[in-house]
Amino acid sequence: MSPDGRAMALIITQSDGRLNLYVAPMPLAGAPVLVADIVRSAPRWSADGRELYYVGGDSQVKAIAVRTVPSLTVGMPHPLFALKQSASLLEVSRDGRFLLLMPQVRAIERPVIVSTALLRATP
Repeated sequence: MSPDGRAMALIITQSDGRLNLYVAPMPLAGAPVLVADIVRSAPRWSADGRELYYVGGDSQVKAIAVRTVPSLTVGMPHPLFALKQSASLLEVSRDGRFLLLMPQVRAIERPVIVSTALLRATP
């Protein structure tokens, strides 16, 4: 559910096994809107509810602008950053940092924290 409770993001498995991301207004008054196909992780809302984040099939963390007032409006997905390996998006903190589940971590690698504020500041 979006932070304001006016929209719901959901993953629907297609007959061929692909996972697609949909958004629906709440209360549910019609068919959900397809916003991204071939996703690899459950979606997560930004703290203000203006963006939805997910990992796409191309191993990129992506964002989609979402407005819930006066009605549901969904923008086009845009990439934020690429992942080195298969990972799942676990959570997005209130200050815009991403928590990712990595299947393996090497002792010589350090964890990386990515802030959306830094991503938007660069051209």
